[in-house]
Amino acid sequence: MTLCEYKSDVYDSLGDVAKMAEMVTKDEINGIGKIILENGYANQVMVALAHRHHDLASNEVMLEQKESDVRVSKPVESKNLPINAFPNIIFYGGNDKWYPIGYGMSK
Repeated sequence: MTLCEYKSDVYDSLGDVAKMAEMVTKDEINGIGKIILENGYANQVMVALAHRHHDLASNEVMLEQKESDVRVSKPVESKNLPINAFPNIIFYGGNDKWYPIGYGMSK
């Protein structure tokens, strides 16, 4: 597995939330869940449909931060990404390459 640098065109290639939700069935979701459980990763792995919340400029990334008691994702300029930000959502781009499509922050 190779975790690559952020590429705006990878994020841009994602479908919007509503369209992506229509692309999978409940049985497919349950199948992924079964694999996670059978391999003992229930407390370490989360699966989300890769999707786009916002249209981003080529110099922006999505950053998830805690606001009060909720976590909120907002676009930020990549040059302003905090030093303690880390890829918290990654997308498989084929050829053993994974790309960050969202960032989170440690406390």
